[in-house]
Amino acid sequence: MPDFQSYLFPANINRTRCVDERQALNNTNGVQIPGGIYGIIDAIKHVSGVTEEDAWKRAHDAGIPIDGHIDEHHGAKGCGYARLVEEEPQTVLAPESVEAQKRLEKIQKAGGSVLTLLGDHHPTHALINHKENFSLDPIKATQDGFGIFNFDMWAAKKFGEKLNLNSDEFASHLETVYKHTVTKLTGITEFSDIS
Repeated sequence: MPDFQSYLFPANINRTRCVDERQALNNTNGVQIPGGIYGIIDAIKHVSGVTEEDAWKRAHDAGIPIDGHIDEHHGAKGCGYARLVEEEPQTVLAPESVEAQKRLEKIQKAGGSVLTLLGDHHPTHALINHKENFSLDPIKATQDGFGIFNFDMWAAKKFGEKLNLNSDEFASHLETVYKHTVTKLTGITEFSDIS
């Protein structure tokens, strides 16, 4: 079992990135949420019952960072969460199917960052991080031979607060979505908590 604490680094809550374990071409220390902004949009829709358009507006108005990723192989569908929302939304508790390319265009139109993730998946572990102001450094973990998926639970709660939603319900939903996403994409069923 890796020493997860040794792979944490100071996080920038003004940036989001996916829970993906791969390194980015244009790396960031943003917080990790399933699909980046996509998971936040779907959680807003789930918790408050608003439409896709209204969820994007609500996120923008609350100052939520509108970031996501592609990968070098699959473009817009290089985000596994985005692909599942498009093709099998029920597997990740998404309220409806939404085309990955359309969501990518929303990020670009809003001036959000789009990371390009490199290589193939090599997942070894999945983490739920409660340590406030920290996230996982995928470069350091990868250098040591670990591919660690990570969800920053503490950040999900902060985003829920910014959105004036029940922060515990919002974060709990995202945690469930994270577990479903990781298990569906990787087969990993054990999740380690760190605080």
